[in-house]
Amino acid sequence: MNFHSALGLLRRPIPKLSAGPATDPRSLARDQRGSVAVIAAVAFPVLIGGIGLGAEVGYWYLKERKLQQVADLSAYAAAVRLNKGDEDDTLDEVALHIATQSGFKTAAGEIQVHHPPISGPNAGDDDMVEVVLTEDIERSFSGFFGRDDVNLEGRAVARVTPEANPACLIALAPTGAQTLSITGNGGVTLNSCVALANSLDAQAIYVKGSGSLNSKCAYTGSGGAYGQKTDSIVSECNPEVQQDVVLDPYIGVIPPTKSLTCYTAGGNQPVIPVAPTRTVNGVKTWDLCALNIKSNLQLEAGVYILYGGNITDTGQNTVTGTGVTFFLTSKATAPTVFSRIAVNGAKFDLTAPTSGSYSGLVFLGDVLNTGTQSFGGNSNLQAQGAVRFPTGTIDFGGGSGSGGCVQLIANKISFTGNGDITFGHQCGGAGTTTANVGSGGGTVKLAE
Repeated sequence: MNFHSALGLLRRPIPKLSAGPATDPRSLARDQRGSVAVIAAVAFPVLIGGIGLGAEVGYWYLKERKLQQVADLSAYAAAVRLNKGDEDDTLDEVALHIATQSGFKTAAGEIQVHHPPISGPNAGDDDMVEVVLTEDIERSFSGFFGRDDVNLEGRAVARVTPEANPACLIALAPTGAQTLSITGNGGVTLNSCVALANSLDAQAIYVKGSGSLNSKCAYTGSGGAYGQKTDSIVSECNPEVQQDVVLDPYIGVIPPTKSLTCYTAGGNQPVIPVAPTRTVNGVKTWDLCALNIKSNLQLEAGVYILYGGNITDTGQNTVTGTGVTFFLTSKATAPTVFSRIAVNGAKFDLTAPTSGSYSGLVFLGDVLNTGTQSFGGNSNLQAQGAVRFPTGTIDFGGGSGSGGCVQLIANKISFTGNGDITFGHQCGGAGTTTANVGSGGGTVKLAE
């Protein structure tokens, strides 16, 4: 804008002022501008109080959520110790420790640990632990509505689900020390299965010297086991777990019908006849007075009965066969003389029948056969099935081998050699009868 234009604006006449509403008595009565201040003065404290109360309630929810998380952690930790077989006092200590480490203040609240739970749908369940945390909080804005502290609670229940463990070493003797023993320098490792000794002796499982037992769990009737070294027994348990007597899983098996005669090899005759000596209920049966393994043997499916004579070997020969069961018994004419396994280098690569009367059994001992079955020297057992001598002893010496699906079931079991032995229980479809033991290694989950 130029100078002249600006000067023209200055020369314009000044407009007259008229009377405003403030000078009009009638409009004064209608003026509401001051009411806004009055409403604000009344509403602001209510609004601020509402915001404060909302923030306080939110804080309560936050604290209660935190309390619930601490209760979950504490219940889970206590259940883990329950799974390990600890007593209630230990469960209390563990739950309190985890709670305080997670920020819980005992001065402001209380912790209760119940085994079993005393409330809820799982009350009385001995496989569960209940933890209840309570905490009192002073009121702030909500103090206008009440003077008592606000009580917050967190409650959790954790369950131990027993996990059945298949046993691949089962010493049936109800009493006596060293019913399951490792006294050589070798190590025994059990994959996916456990060791069991029914004996009530504190040294039912016994490991001496440089030997070792590595098992998911080691169960005994007394809950006791002896290891000469601190790392003699390696297990996920404590290191051993007390277990009620476990019955022989093949206790109902009826042994084969015995013959009055048996085959004796002589001259150029084979150690086992080509044709079975008889057929019993459709099962081929060979009746042998003894068996001396002089060369590799390929066996047909069927039952091989030994009458008083031993299974021996003259070298590192292999015996193979599928659907094979050996039954070691005595002659009718010499009922107290029983057959034994006494090999020092033979390898047995045998698979048990998967059905029928002897399903899952590779070696079966007469219930009166109390002798020792010895796999010594460089013998190797690669069996898929059970070796069962319910009143006898099974001894592994020297560099005895291993197997992927093996059950050793005897009155006593001993490992006296220096070789490392591994047994497993990958027995799907093998026809075996599983002996499930205990609950060591069970899973822990929150239930409530």
